Amino acid sequence: MKRFSAFVLALLLTVATSTFAKPDHSKLRDYVQFVHVEVDLVAPPALINFQPDAKPKANFYGSAVVIAPGYAVSAWHIFAAAEEIPEGVRTKIAQLMSRDGKTKRVPLTVVAKDIEHDLVLVKGEFTCPCAPLAVREAELDELVYAVGFPQFAQHGVQLLTEGTYQGLSVLNTYLVTTHMAPGASGGGGFQKEDGELRLIGIVDAIGVANLGPPQFGIRQEVHWTTFLTPVKYVHALIKGTPAENLVR
Repeated sequence: MKRFSAFVLALLLTVATSTFAKPDHSKLRDYVQFVHVEVDLVAPPALINFQPDAKPKANFYGSAVVIAPGYAVSAWHIFAAAEEIPEGVRTKIAQLMSRDGKTKRVPLTVVAKDIEHDLVLVKGEFTCPCAPLAVREAELDELVYAVGFPQFAQHGVQLLTEGTYQGLSVLNTYLVTTHMAPGASGGGGFQKEDGELRLIGIVDAIGVANLGPPQFGIRQEVHWTTFLTPVKYVHALIKGTPAENLVR
């Protein structure tokens, strides 16, 4: 009888553990890479006369989610300023942090962009593991993991945080309670679907609150609210591109 009771107890513990255990998120860090878009600007003649070695640069930092071999999705605003610089007056280099922690400079090509939803598909030296895309809407109150590189230039660390999905914002973005900060834009939000953690959205922004009248311009970042561009717009972005047949 004691053996039977012990067996039943062990069985119940196993069922409870499998039912309430968190999904395995060990792969999520491999899906998201750091992106440093570095633009070498051609110095104006006046500047060259005074500083012959001057090479003005513009730097943009963010994250990107690898969705297929050679392709990643990110936030358009990371690349927008660089793309809007007229051709012929700049050399653009995208600097990626590889998975072994070493940094390398490789060229990136913008394949498709969705300015309205702040998305961009880029081609580069991206290798799998690749993030699987969700096919359904996010589930309310369900666990969400967010992965990105907030303030990577200062801290050099990738962050993985967790929260829950709280609904669709007035901007038609998913509002989740994960903790993020500037630099996480372009990272990914993941939720369990069919037993697997899948990409439900791309990190677009974090919450901001006005402290006092708006005209004072005093604002406070709300790091526990993160806005994700829903994955349905990623599906639309890659449609008709070579990446469409490579994602899973």
